[in-house]
Parts: sequence; structure tokens; C-alpha cells
Amino acid sequence: MSNAVWNWTADLDSEREGELQELRGTVEELNATVARLQSEVDRSRRREGEVREALTELATAGMRRRRRLVASLRARKLLQT
Repeated sequence: MSNAVWNWTADLDSEREGELQELRGTVEELNATVARLQSEVDRSRRREGEVREALTELATAGMRRRRRLVASLRARKLLQT
């Protein structure tokens, strides 16, 4: 068996090192994007819960209470004109 087969190292040449750094940068950017999107999903889910709750209130409100409730929902920006 040749010694060349066993003569290897884990050192990267400059081209591979540059590629590795670029990939690490890309991974960092993608992680930041995922974190931002997760935050948006959480915010959207909270908003969905608020809107569902508002719709339930509106559906169960009597006629007398409905006007005040609509005004309250508009103030909370859960209902648009």
C-alpha cells in the first residue's frame, strides 16, 4: 500500500476555507430570516386569537350591546370600517 493514501490532513486550502466562510455567513443569514419569520408567525397567531375572540363576542352580543362592542373593536383595530 502506498503512503500517499494515508497522508491526508484536515487542513483546508484557501479556496475551501473561503467557501466554508461563505456558507457560514449564509447559514447565519438564514437563521436570522427564520427567527424573523417565526416572530411574524407568533404575532399573526396572537392576532388571529384576538380576532376570533372578537368575533365570538360580536356573535353573542345582543343588539343593545353590539354598537358599543363594534366601537370597542374598531378602537382595538380588530374591525375596520
